[in-house]
Amino acid sequence: MYYVAVRAVPWYHFELLHNPESPLNDVFPLTRYPNATGAETGEAIQLAAGERREIDFALHAVAPVHVSVQTPAAAPGHRGSIRWEDLLFGKAIEDRRRSFDCEDPLDDDAGSGGTATWHCHLAPGQYDLIYQVDRAMSHLRVTLRPSDDGLVIPVTPPTSGTQ
Repeated sequence: MYYVAVRAVPWYHFELLHNPESPLNDVFPLTRYPNATGAETGEAIQLAAGERREIDFALHAVAPVHVSVQTPAAAPGHRGSIRWEDLLFGKAIEDRRRSFDCEDPLDDDAGSGGTATWHCHLAPGQYDLIYQVDRAMSHLRVTLRPSDDGLVIPVTPPTSGTQ
C-alpha cells in the first residue's frame, strides 16, 4: 500500500516574497492522490509485487495565506531560523528547502529581549512550525485557512539544547 503526495513551488515564488503586490500571487497546497488537499485525506494505492500503475495529478493554484511569525530575538552571535513542515496523515514531512517561504526577519532587536518578525507566504494547510536557535527548538502545530490571512503567530523560546 502506497500513498503519494506532491507539492509544487511555482517559478515565481521568490517574486512573491519580495513583492507581495505581484500579480503572480499563487501557491500550490500539498496535494495527495487523488487530488485531495485535506491533511487526513488521500487514497492508498494498492500494488502487487512487480505491478506498475500510472497516476495523474491536477495541481490547483490558490491564494497564499500571509502570516507573521514573532519569535524571541536570538542572542548576539546566534542566529534563529524558522521552518514549516507539511503534515501528511498527522506526521511532519521534513524539507529543509522550505526556508524560502519566509522573508528574513524584520525588527530584530537581538540581545535586548526583543522579537524578530518573519513574514511568510504559504498555502492553506496543516504544518509544524519549528523555531530553532543553534540546537534548541520549539514546535507549534498550525492549521492555516484562507481566512487566516494577516495572522500573527507568537512563538515561545526554544526549550532544549543551548542558545
